[in-house]
Amino acid sequence: MLFQQFFRNNSKLILLGILLLAFALRFYKIGEHGLAGDEKYGLMVSQFIKQEGSNQLESVRKSNSVYFTPKEFWTEKDFSDFEATIANRENGTSALYSLMNHYFTKIFGISDFTLRFLSLIFNLLTIILLFVFVKQHLKSENLALLSAFLAAISPFFINYSQIARNYPVLCFFALLSTHLLLLIINKEEQNQRPKMLYFLFGLVVFANLMTHYSIFPLFFIQGLYCLIFLRKKRAWIGLCLSMIIPILGMLYWLKFSGGQWSIHSIQQSAKDNSLMAQY
Repeated sequence: MLFQQFFRNNSKLILLGILLLAFALRFYKIGEHGLAGDEKYGLMVSQFIKQEGSNQLESVRKSNSVYFTPKEFWTEKDFSDFEATIANRENGTSALYSLMNHYFTKIFGISDFTLRFLSLIFNLLTIILLFVFVKQHLKSENLALLSAFLAAISPFFINYSQIARNYPVLCFFALLSTHLLLLIINKEEQNQRPKMLYFLFGLVVFANLMTHYSIFPLFFIQGLYCLIFLRKKRAWIGLCLSMIIPILGMLYWLKFSGGQWSIHSIQQSAKDNSLMAQY
């Protein structure tokens, strides 16, 4: 009883301590090792440099000289360079993360540390959101603190926080979309009209898909939950309208922008993997 009272009276202070612990575990040696594997692809995409440097006309593809300077290598690229780069290197996926990392490194510079630090930030945000989620929907502040603590010391989360890839960003937006959906359902049950939440939900669903296509099964699960528990006609209309944002956004991305080769690339990868598995 005394412990419960202590946690209840000092929940914000305890949460702050959990976040400091989480930050320390993730910050430790975050830039100790160089980028490896897919992190290198992520670096190139975030700097809008196409496969084999084919859009590096001032440096790698410089026709009148075999030499180039760092200034020429890091010349400004525009959004068309980004679209072409991500289509060739990431099959059109991970666009939102790559864009965020592009502007993050614009501000803080390019290094192993800064490229990975965005992952650390989003994982800390996920821990905070997890606390809010559990407290709001499971109605237990102590359970929320326990969930945040377990997330803070999770080897899975710590590892992903030290990798310059989109996984922590995807986890954050996935949890946020579920949180917004439950908020919408709760408010509709109280006969409120959360118009802004519908709009935010549509944006977050789109953010999920633009972070990584593989998240799409989550929305089937959310839809199944609505089929079982949602009885408000107005809520169904609102959710369907909110889906206009990700549907139109993804149609544009997959048809006209950096994702136009995504389906072909995924199909080809499946064929290649199946062929290699046979041998």
